[in-house]
Amino acid sequence: MRVMVRADASIDIGIGHVMRCLTLADALARGGATVEFFSRDTPGNLIHTINQRGYLVHTLSASEDHAEFAAQDSAAVSAVLAQTQSVPDWIVIDHYGVGKTWEKHLRPLVHRAMVIDDLANREHDCDLLLDQNFSTGGAARYDGLVPSGCRVLAGPAYAMLRQEFIDARQKIAARSGRVGRIVISFGGSDTARMTARTMEALHRLPGDGLRVSVIPGPVNPASEQLRELAAAYGMDWGSAGSLAELFSQADLAVGGGGTTMWERACLGVPSVIAAIAANQEPGGAAMGQEGYAIYLGRAHELSDQSLQQALAAVIADEPLRHSLSRRSMELVDGNGVDRVVNEMMVSR
Repeated sequence: MRVMVRADASIDIGIGHVMRCLTLADALARGGATVEFFSRDTPGNLIHTINQRGYLVHTLSASEDHAEFAAQDSAAVSAVLAQTQSVPDWIVIDHYGVGKTWEKHLRPLVHRAMVIDDLANREHDCDLLLDQNFSTGGAARYDGLVPSGCRVLAGPAYAMLRQEFIDARQKIAARSGRVGRIVISFGGSDTARMTARTMEALHRLPGDGLRVSVIPGPVNPASEQLRELAAAYGMDWGSAGSLAELFSQADLAVGGGGTTMWERACLGVPSVIAAIAANQEPGGAAMGQEGYAIYLGRAHELSDQSLQQALAAVIADEPLRHSLSRRSMELVDGNGVDRVVNEMMVSR
């Protein structure tokens, strides 16, 4: 099976689109598929990372006019596909900047199209749509937005997690009653500065014996300043092992509402969430409403005082943390990527 993936990463949009597509690519490759990427050469791109993982990248220029993005992008991708010797079995599109028009233009050049979305705000022309976010609306959110024959995979049962998290889940030990270790991880770039704000809030809390690990994103422009702040506050910088190992050992995590939210849930880490991008708001709010996490709202509307008070309250409430841990593990079992691959194999 041959699969083409269209996804970008940048300082502005973060790395979530590419990272979840890489997880899907790895699972497909384990099953014998050939996977190639289309990605734009923007500041903070992950083209080198994709190459290092063993995938060919068709690099697209980042200099086009934003107003004509979709038309120019579809033309660039079509030009590559038109020159290929065999028609790809699938094209996977994980991009908020394109929709039905882009997809319709590419459909004659591929056998099947899969869209990864979580906004439910535009029409798509695809055979399969994946929205791994938690929502009370479920698949019905896409009624009228996809063709009648499109299969919609909705919810965290389809959350695509790297193998390290699946393996760590099998070995996770029960957490003690107290909070001894906290992990701060706000994804790839954190333009909302929530990493620094959370570090400052925890530093102001009274008490001893609390170990804080700060995990900066690979395209965070403030990485050096955060490293200096961690040293000043006596916090751990980065992780000696994998992120999965760190989450497994954590008693509490503070982060955004992107893919890392599902990684934490899979490992039962009680989580405090702030949305650092608009697309994280619906999922984070739903998680909070249903008792799977503590949702603080939009980062830019959250005061430093409210952040500190919320963290202090969760640290002091053992029954709440126990409930968050148990319920989140029930929500995300780690087998999402296998379910997605199976759907692709059946639908091709």
